[in-house]
Amino acid sequence: MILSTVCPVCRHPLPWTFVLRPIWSQWRCTMCGSLLEINTTRRLLMLIPFAAVLLLSISLASAIGVHTTWVLAFVTLLALIPIVLQPPRVIERCGFRCKTCGYDLQGQVVPRCPECGRELDPGGCQILGTGAYPAPTNRRPSRLGTILLLIVIVVLGWSVAVVLYKTTRFTPKPAPASQPGAPPASRG
Repeated sequence: MILSTVCPVCRHPLPWTFVLRPIWSQWRCTMCGSLLEINTTRRLLMLIPFAAVLLLSISLASAIGVHTTWVLAFVTLLALIPIVLQPPRVIERCGFRCKTCGYDLQGQVVPRCPECGRELDPGGCQILGTGAYPAPTNRRPSRLGTILLLIVIVVLGWSVAVVLYKTTRFTPKPAPASQPGAPPASRG
């Protein structure tokens, strides 16, 4: 299926509707039960082309025309497909699986996948030794603040640029009274 991505833990296909979830949303994979969340970097990258096309079409709509604006929007949507289909981030793994083939590694005593032969990373070896999973870090408020700050900077910058462009372009200067063609000065 073209419009799908897989769970990073078990490689089970995820429905394409996971892309439409809000940025703070978390959900469990239906196959392995791992807790997943939207990758904030991906959402931020999705916002940049949309904002650029929107602001460009608003500021230059009369110059480029409606058809060109629609073409720009369509090209932006096509460019966003690889960004949208990146896999979500894993917050909590349920089960311990091989990153290559998805084989369940719980109960293994050797740090190697019996299915594909892949060596486990040092964190995986530590999990095998202790049986405990590392606690996930939560940095959501700082990420949200950064995203909001970037949005405010972009919107304010474009707003100022559009206002300055509209107020400073093609403003006719008043003709001085001594130029030919000017009405004669009244003598009073």
